[in-house]
Amino acid sequence: MLFLFYIIATLIFCLSCEIPLFVKELMTIIEGKEKLSVHFFIRAVGTVIQAAFFVVITMFFKFHVELVLSNSSTLDNLERQRNPNAGPNVYDIGAYENFVQVFGTNSCLWLIPVAPANQNKAANGVMWPKNQ
Repeated sequence: MLFLFYIIATLIFCLSCEIPLFVKELMTIIEGKEKLSVHFFIRAVGTVIQAAFFVVITMFFKFHVELVLSNSSTLDNLERQRNPNAGPNVYDIGAYENFVQVFGTNSCLWLIPVAPANQNKAANGVMWPKNQ
């Protein structure tokens, strides 16, 4: 989750630096002050690739946020798609509690890639709390 988050943050930074330069170069070409150059095409291709990568990674991140908030894995999701009559997820104990199980109770450490310090002894890696 953090890896995807940091990729998205990096792409936002890169695109916010690249798009103004691309637009500025494009405007000088349209005004006739400069001719088309290889540098412009490289910048255009790079910007398009970054934007496409941003869209794909953002959709992938959104999917995984939904999985975390519903306390399910990719395999659980595939099983639910294959068998829609399987019933509710017994491990879904609410969005916030599900989030805390993944990221820990200390909100200061949520964006730092360290092991979460969970105070919930029921979730020990073998036994997990279930909803009522």
